[in-house]
Amino acid sequence: MFSRPLLLTAALVAAVGVPYVLLDEKLAAGAKEKFASLVGSGKSEAAAGADLAAIGQKAQGIAGAAAPSATVALEEAIRFDVTPEWVTGRFTRVSTVVGEANELGLRVILVSGTELSDVAGSLTYYFDPQHQVQRITLTGVTGDDSRLAALATQKFGMRPTETTDRGLYYGGDVNVPTSSLRVKTLPVVTAEAPYARVQVDLDIRRSDVTKIKPEAERPAKVLPSAYRRW
Repeated sequence: MFSRPLLLTAALVAAVGVPYVLLDEKLAAGAKEKFASLVGSGKSEAAAGADLAAIGQKAQGIAGAAAPSATVALEEAIRFDVTPEWVTGRFTRVSTVVGEANELGLRVILVSGTELSDVAGSLTYYFDPQHQVQRITLTGVTGDDSRLAALATQKFGMRPTETTDRGLYYGGDVNVPTSSLRVKTLPVVTAEAPYARVQVDLDIRRSDVTKIKPEAERPAKVLPSAYRRW
């Protein structure tokens, strides 16, 4: 049997690769099949660890980046008071990306922990000339989206809306929302990969966050007496 540390490491390796492996259906199928076979193969920890590392390296090759050496909690990573220096000092590898005019994008691979509600994926901060974060995007996978959804609604004031997907939340102007959290169940969900059941796509803009009060701070709505039940 695998030890708990190895299983957690395996899950992280698989989770980090998923957002990028999804770009290649054949590679995705191969990685999932390999991961499932390793869990039930009875291989030694050393042999299984080597195979898992190979899967991770193949996935990382598509992303063009290495996996981080430490986790960063969701609440610590998704916030607007960070600086470029904090990003480069907190994450093992940072890539620059093109954003909107007069913006600098810094992209990292995020692994927020080993709980089912943690997220593994690609996180990008967009800074303006004053080095203030104006936009944050996150694309990744998780086993349970409730924690990220709570963060989006309670901290950033997003509002849930009806959808045929697992979840959809909007922020910003009611008529023209510019921030969003989209949650979808992955096309294939297996018991062998509990950390990769849901795909999440988060896009938050500072201009929206400053205009919206979190749900907890909003005044309670009182229904007209005709609709009340006593």
